[in-house]
Amino acid sequence: MRTYDLKTQQEFLDFIRPLRALTVFGPSLPVPLDRVKGMTIDVIAGQAAPPTWTEEAKKRGARVKVWLLPGRVAEGSFFVADDRYLFTRTQGGWRVLESPEVALIVKAYLARAMQVAAEMGVVR
Repeated sequence: MRTYDLKTQQEFLDFIRPLRALTVFGPSLPVPLDRVKGMTIDVIAGQAAPPTWTEEAKKRGARVKVWLLPGRVAEGSFFVADDRYLFTRTQGGWRVLESPEVALIVKAYLARAMQVAAEMGVVR
């Protein structure tokens, strides 16, 4: 398990360059739209409609799937990438935990939460 502190936008952009899959919790896209071509992006958001950037991401070649929950979801607080990295916001940028085990646990937890929400009829 390794951690990385990405303090500048350039460090973040360099780190995300090879990423191909994101699971995003919140309505904001954490990566620039010009970097989404070929990515698979799963979005868990709390809104009445998909985040506005999802259509543009699709036009730019990303495969996007959106789950909508009632209410609000914390904006851009974390995301999982390539089943290997957990990104969390810090005051100065991003902290990245490189741990396939942790990434799997977070994704499994979110998947189960979405399954339960769907069974309850509160997710679209």
